[in-house]
Amino acid sequence: MKFKVGDKVRVRSDLTVGWYGADTVENGMLKYKGKEFTVIDAWETFRGIKYRLSGNGWNWTDEMLEDPRDHLKDFIKRLKV
Repeated sequence: MKFKVGDKVRVRSDLTVGWYGADTVENGMLKYKGKEFTVIDAWETFRGIKYRLSGNGWNWTDEMLEDPRDHLKDFIKRLKV
């Protein structure tokens, strides 16, 4: 499990409709691209891990989400170059 309940996550900004690990991205989910949420539930299915995020009713997977701190790490690396 990449994330746990209480973690801050960001929906990937390059998300498109289709399969991402254990679930699919639907058109209605695309409006959340690049937005940050808190994980409020996490569970394992026969296909893989799924998450419920604050502020919306969709199910999300590891492949649809990213750690918002990763962008900060990339930015800091570029500053050091």
